[in-house]
Amino acid sequence: MKWKYKIDLKEDNAIAEIEKKLNIMFPKELYKYIYDGNAATPEKNKVIIGDVERVLGTMFSFNRNDEADSVFGVMDKVCNNNIPFAMDPFGNLFLYNVVDKFVLFFDHENMKYDNSEMSINVFFDSLY
Repeated sequence: MKWKYKIDLKEDNAIAEIEKKLNIMFPKELYKYIYDGNAATPEKNKVIIGDVERVLGTMFSFNRNDEADSVFGVMDKVCNNNIPFAMDPFGNLFLYNVVDKFVLFFDHENMKYDNSEMSINVFFDSLY
């Protein structure tokens, strides 16, 4: 996968800190995408969830002090068992649910979750 505008992950313990705060474990597959695409935009950035085309605008930065969109700013706005990892250009969130092991899309205006029924790897493989 090719990434644009990546910012290197500077804090090796950032994910462990989030795991502790949310009392959840990140799947190893998600680690890879966070390390490879921290604060970046994937070259292929569209995906179909349900019958709607969604745009993955940017991965969140997992560096606490980055000026780029930081995951630390949205962690309190999501429900338990969901890990925010990216957002679209309109501020909606892409989340990974650690219980169901699916990617969710959260529309912040309607406060509605759409389940992609895709694992994290299938989600990223589905980008076009």
